[in-house]
Amino acid sequence: MCLWRIYAQPRVHTPGEPKLGILHAAGLVESFLMHRRTATKVRNGRVQRKNRWTRPVNAAGPKGVAIERARPGTGYVHAVTQDEVYSFVQNLTDWPRLSVGLNKIILEGGCSGWYGYYHVGAIGLLAFYDDLTIAYAPDKKSRDRDFFDMVAVDVEYELDPLADEPKVDRVVYHLTRPMARAFMLVHVLSHELGHHLDRMTSQLRDCPHGEPFAYRYECAQAPHFWRTYLRVFGDPRKERR
Repeated sequence: MCLWRIYAQPRVHTPGEPKLGILHAAGLVESFLMHRRTATKVRNGRVQRKNRWTRPVNAAGPKGVAIERARPGTGYVHAVTQDEVYSFVQNLTDWPRLSVGLNKIILEGGCSGWYGYYHVGAIGLLAFYDDLTIAYAPDKKSRDRDFFDMVAVDVEYELDPLADEPKVDRVVYHLTRPMARAFMLVHVLSHELGHHLDRMTSQLRDCPHGEPFAYRYECAQAPHFWRTYLRVFGDPRKERR
């Protein structure tokens, strides 16, 4: 039975960095390890929102779809905001159909190598490293690289300092904030929506077709998601910040 579907690309692990795995990526670590604060802060005489809050996205269901935000975690930053997710999905022409059965989209805390997940009725978009980099081993094949090439992400080849001859140890992509936002909304969100559609069109309410279905949906919808992104946010290749 499909409990969650994770969108992830393995990256080179930094020594000393925690590896929390699927539990963290599925948004469950905070549930077990963190004590939630119940009181709100007051700044300049105004009561502040709590860290996790929701807003309705559409009226497809009795409660609509909520967008929630969790703390990104130490060393991580969210590549998208709740308002940006809201603006993007509202402009997807197929959103009324896609949102059926979807309860929430969560901006989750970061976890090394994980960018998104699907859990029954919920999509998670995970935080980035705060330097907005993504690194791979040089021999690692990844469909992410096609997207990075399309948006002209700067790439750096790090050499192995211990090798006798020059040898690439890591391929590091340096994204700008607009590029990271486009990556999450066009690339990752479309993949997770594919898992959700797979579940909603199955009589068993499972994800019977797994990654192949989500990948095919992601590829088929890429032009539409890209055009929608350009219309809402502009071209990330022209925003070098």
